[in-house]
Amino acid sequence: MSASDLESLWLTGQRRWYSGRWLRETAGLWGPLGFSTAAAVAAKRADGYSHRADHISGLAAKGSPSAKVMVPGFAVLAAGQALMPTPSLRLKRMIRTAAATSAVAGFVQVSDRSCPLPGTDPNATVSDGGHALASVATFVLWASLPIVAAGREEHPGWYRRLARLMIAPTLAAFVTAGLTTNSGSESKGLAQRSFLAIVFAFLGATSVCRPVRGSRVEAGRASQGFVNERASGGHLQRSMRFDWSSAQRNLPCRARFTGMRVDAFGLRQRRGWAV
Repeated sequence: MSASDLESLWLTGQRRWYSGRWLRETAGLWGPLGFSTAAAVAAKRADGYSHRADHISGLAAKGSPSAKVMVPGFAVLAAGQALMPTPSLRLKRMIRTAAATSAVAGFVQVSDRSCPLPGTDPNATVSDGGHALASVATFVLWASLPIVAAGREEHPGWYRRLARLMIAPTLAAFVTAGLTTNSGSESKGLAQRSFLAIVFAFLGATSVCRPVRGSRVEAGRASQGFVNERASGGHLQRSMRFDWSSAQRNLPCRARFTGMRVDAFGLRQRRGWAV
């Protein structure tokens, strides 16, 4: 690698650092890591807490000393999912929805460390019901991620193969976590953590995955310059210059530009499409 290549790589890294892009690109890693770290620290503030027998949500119970650590842990997990890049629009919608339900599960705290179940425990409160509903919705979304990821053509081959391999263990861990919770098993905490470990690993893989070049998702990313366009006097005016040749290379093969007009301010108008 030449000196100019090293300088270019350094400048690129500097731009990503100052622009905050690195924060988004690593969100699928620091979100789950922050949540896991918060759970480990919060457990030390809860006397008699068992990682094997107790759910993580119990660390965020109302009035408990551990809640001051665990509630921010839920917020970090939600932020990581909200910011992380995704290789397809469908996965993006699912993970963003899971981010919202994760935040709800963290801020709608359980009433007790034992996490009373609505319908089976007479001590369960409305807050317990809201937390349970948000948690179940989050877990269902997480369990569905490998199934959706395995069938999307814009995903690279390695990611689809990984998704297929993770479907069975994810569903098995999801069912086990549900059964141990409903039965009040002494291993329900361990079952929940096993499921979370699989999900967090898949979120990390998702955050580093990029759509295949030439796919419709990649073409959509390449043509994001249209977002800043506005109609004025019969022309499309742009607030920034855009590399149209790059966009055209990434468009599906059935579509291309038929022409455009260029003036001193850059590209101002696209005349139409040929399909």
